[in-house]
This record gives sequence, structure tokens and C-alpha cells, in this order.
Amino acid sequence: MSPSRGCLNRLSSGVAERKTPSEAQGIQSLETGVAVLKALAANDGPMTLTALADKAGMPASSCRRYLLSLMRAGLAKQDGRSGRYELGSGLLKLGLQALSRFDIVGATIDRALLLRDETQQTTVVSVFGERGPTIIGWFDGTPRLIVNSHFGSIYSLLDTATGRVFLAFLPAAETRPLLTAEVKSETGVRLPATIDEIVATVRRDMHSVILDEVVPGLGAIAAPVFDAQGSLACTIAIIMRSPDLQGGGRTTLVNAVQQAAGDVSKSAGFVSVDKKRSLAQWLAETWRMAP
Repeated sequence: MSPSRGCLNRLSSGVAERKTPSEAQGIQSLETGVAVLKALAANDGPMTLTALADKAGMPASSCRRYLLSLMRAGLAKQDGRSGRYELGSGLLKLGLQALSRFDIVGATIDRALLLRDETQQTTVVSVFGERGPTIIGWFDGTPRLIVNSHFGSIYSLLDTATGRVFLAFLPAAETRPLLTAEVKSETGVRLPATIDEIVATVRRDMHSVILDEVVPGLGAIAAPVFDAQGSLACTIAIIMRSPDLQGGGRTTLVNAVQQAAGDVSKSAGFVSVDKKRSLAQWLAETWRMAP
């Protein structure tokens, strides 16, 4: 018997008929157990059963059953004295294995492509090489910009948004030789206080903005990408025409670049421990418990 027309239509559509992971049927009990783990992770310390159940949105009796299974798997544990629950050591092992397989630079390049599509602006990924900030990813926006930068170009530490991010977040011992040479080559005089102000501003804002300083009519926004230990791994930036940085457009683009950098940093395992910096609130709202 020949296949029905409906069956032929499904076969001919191929990939179009496949459901995405979010659409496919899963195991609800497993998803609920993960929700309990996320509730534990979202807290700053061990939790009582009542508090955890409330945060996970379920009865305490149900939460207790999930905890028993999670503890058997080593993913949760209970303090013998206080009776409070905490994340188990098994999660650390899983996390370390995941981190060992994570290519942070490759992930940043992938995210830069998405950022280009989101903003329609030229996106750039850079790492710190022997000669300074080096472009390893360049993705043209719309319309295409006519600039003298390309894959492999070396950026200035002081005069570019990308360079200032490296200057702000790399150890001084790594940037000092290049910075000294750059300052000596300048026709003007850069006072140390001016450089200190640049660094302080970038660290406070967690991004750098350049407008008409390198190429008249062009601007750039760069943000840091951190690894699990809080070290600067690379930067992600966008380059655009100066009018795009005027008014509300600036805030929108800054948020987009910071979100992109934050997405990769979070995937790499980076978590800020500095509760006093303005970044901390942004981290809590943007990264913690993100799907």
C-alpha cells in the first residue's frame, strides 16, 4: 500500500517537521527536579525545606522527594546540624567537565554573529596578542563600513574601545610595555591621570565607547568576556556610524553589546562576587537563573 498524501507531505518537508527541543515532549519530573536545583543555585547559601519549596513553587512534601533523589545522585546535600539543603559536589564535577569542553573564543565569535544580526552593525571579536588587541573575528553590518580595520588588525590600547577594555581588565604587567611604547609614540602628551580615568570609567561601566576619536563619523562600543575565573578572555564590539550613537540609540546598542558579552561569560561559568559594583545588579538580573 502506498504512503498517504499526508505522510508524503511530512516526508518531503524533512527538517521542517522536526520539533525543536523546547517543542518536543520531555520528562516533566526531570524538569521539576532541575527547577529545584536552580532554586538552590539562586540562593546565596543553604536553604530550609520550607524556603526552598516556596522558591521552587511546590509543596514541601513534593520538594522533599525531589531532594532525596538529587542527594542520591550527589547533586544536592543536607547539612547534618542545621538540616538545610545545599548544592552537592556532583554538580561541581559536572560543571568542571562542561567548562573543560567550552571554547570561549569560539562561543564569542558565534555570539558576535548573532549580535550583528540583531543590530545590523559591524561586529568584532578581539584577543590580546603579543602586539596588542588583535582582531580574530570581523562581521560586516548593513550598510558595510569602509574602514581600515580587518581580520588580523592590531588595535591601540588607548584610542579604541576594544583596546580600553583590555587596558582596564588585563593585569598591568601584560599591558604596561605596549602602553609605554604607545604613549611615547603619541605626538601629544598623555598624563597618567588621564589613563587612570579611562581605566576607571571602563571598569565602572563594564564597557567602553569611542565616538569620532579614531575615524571621524564612526563610533564603537566594546565589552569584556570573562572566563570562569574572572579573567578577561576576549572582547566583543560593534562599530557603527556616529549618528547611530545619538540619543536612545546609544543605550540600546550598549545594552546589546553587554548582553552578548554577558551571555558568553555566563556560559563560561563566570559569576561576579563583587556586590558593591554596579555590575552586580546587572549580573543578578540578567544572568542568574537565566534559561
